[in-house]
Amino acid sequence: MDALAIPVRSDEVRWRVQTDELILERPDTGATYSLNSVGRYIWEHADGNRTVRDIVFGLLEEFAVDQTTAWRDAEFFLSHLAAEHLLFFAAMGGMEPAS
Repeated sequence: MDALAIPVRSDEVRWRVQTDELILERPDTGATYSLNSVGRYIWEHADGNRTVRDIVFGLLEEFAVDQTTAWRDAEFFLSHLAAEHLLFFAAMGGMEPAS
């Protein structure tokens, strides 16, 4: 995954905080996803303003995790969100999907 790619949440996804979890919902399919605190952090920071690298370094500051684990978890989770069409990746300098 390109460290300079910019994850952007899909406008089609609804999300809400419920107790200690963040719940995502795709209205078109009715699918729901429950995120833990790390997933919530990644989702909330996939705002179209931060790169993958920014998010990973934020994870290092927010959670007691080493850099290898932070990169692995962020890449896995962001890839999963993209595969589920919950977010997409923009290239630096624009909102075109990154290749």
